[in-house]
Amino acid sequence: MENSTETLHEERSDKEKSLRQHTNSLWDISNNIQGYSLMFMIPLGIVFNLLTVFTFLKIKYYKTSTGLNLLCLACSEFLLLVGFAMSSQWPYHINFTYSGFCIMRNFILLSQQIWSGFLMVCITVEKYLAVAFPLKFKTWNIKKISKISISVFGILSCIFGGLSASRMILIKSGDHNKCKHNPNFDELNSFFQQS
Repeated sequence: MENSTETLHEERSDKEKSLRQHTNSLWDISNNIQGYSLMFMIPLGIVFNLLTVFTFLKIKYYKTSTGLNLLCLACSEFLLLVGFAMSSQWPYHINFTYSGFCIMRNFILLSQQIWSGFLMVCITVEKYLAVAFPLKFKTWNIKKISKISISVFGILSCIFGGLSASRMILIKSGDHNKCKHNPNFDELNSFFQQS
């Protein structure tokens, strides 16, 4: 009876080990695919977003509300891709040596993700208004509204991005330094929640 129980435990542990190895190998493959695809996508995205910005400025398409939103979206995505380029998710990890660089990278990533989302919502709302109310839409001062919304959402994105990025610190991880959330902030949050 004891022998059969031990055999079952051994079989179970062998299955768990093989499953863990299989999961780890899949995780490594997934990370490699992501890392090497970013090596192509990020430079292309940076170049074409820059070309979009220069084209918009050259033909003065930014004078329309849609053009202004698209110009800001191209700038935001350019900054976002620069933030990804600074990210440690590349196959060749960046060894961070200065915590300010870590905070700056996370500020760019977080604030531009939020701002890009806001800008896409603005473009979607504008498209809806143009289709739903075509005659009234021409009489509204949409460009002024776009300028205000872009400014407000830009400021809010910077505030949210700054608050999140300020929680980042530099932590030694093996041969590399990595950006991680400061555990002291989590302790502070739990302290305030308990009190």
